Amino acid sequence: MKNEEMILQLLAELKAGQDELRAGQDELRAGQDELRARQDELRAGQDELRAGQDELRAGQDELRAGQDELRAGQDALSARLEKVEARQEALEAEMRHTRVLVEQQDHKISLVAEQYGDVAAKLDTLLHKAAQVDELRSRTSTLETVVAHHTAELQAMRQAH
Repeated sequence: MKNEEMILQLLAELKAGQDELRAGQDELRAGQDELRARQDELRAGQDELRAGQDELRAGQDELRAGQDELRAGQDALSARLEKVEARQEALEAEMRHTRVLVEQQDHKISLVAEQYGDVAAKLDTLLHKAAQVDELRSRTSTLETVVAHHTAELQAMRQAH
């Protein structure tokens, strides 16, 4: 009877081992399901990151386009400023020439008096144009500040990637 008891005991131990194995298999399956769920979460997170990267790239493209527009505007303002400065120089030369005429033509004071109205009108025009030049300088300064700010934002975005 000893052999039978030993066999029964071994069978009981085998059954207990099988139950433990089944429990271990169930735990492994649960772990696999959990890993699959986490993989799905990771994939979803990766998709969100890719979408965010696409948005950042689109924002960078918009900023670049804005910078290009600002540069074009700045170039246009610089060209206009150069024209105004050239006109101002011409007016200043004309004023100097008029002054020389006044100094040299004492005997033609009446003629100079007639030209005074023209000179005064030109002076008013010159003062108006000088005010425009100051306004253009202010706008140019503003544009330079905006371009510098946008450049810094782009560099920060590039560093973030």
